[in-house]
Amino acid sequence: MQQQGNSLQDQLFGSAGDVAVQRGLGEFRAGRPVLVQAADERLLVLPVDGAPAERIAAFRTLCAPRLPRLAVTARRARVLGLETSGPVLLTVHSSDDADAIWTLAAGRRSQARPVAGPAGPAARAAIQLAKFAQR
Repeated sequence: MQQQGNSLQDQLFGSAGDVAVQRGLGEFRAGRPVLVQAADERLLVLPVDGAPAERIAAFRTLCAPRLPRLAVTARRARVLGLETSGPVLLTVHSSDDADAIWTLAAGRRSQARPVAGPAGPAARAAIQLAKFAQR
């Protein structure tokens, strides 16, 4: 049953991509992790704005043995003293607690200059998701 090039299911529920974005927005607004896939990259992402320290600690445990990274916009990175024209991923050290992560996320300088690398397509999509979710 096709109408105007769209399936009846898409007309009723939206495309699979639209539904996935809406679900991601809902999860982000609730402060829960979301799996973001873009191009050949997949990231498990957690909004840190407003996240309790316990949730950040649980996310770090889930990511272990890898350390999570913090995706920030180019503007926020420049406030932190990094020269960049695009979003970056900041290294989160094993000694960083929730306060240190919140400090970076808020764009406040810490004692040491953060180590950063360019954000890939999934990290860029996660930043957009956070903006859309107003997190």
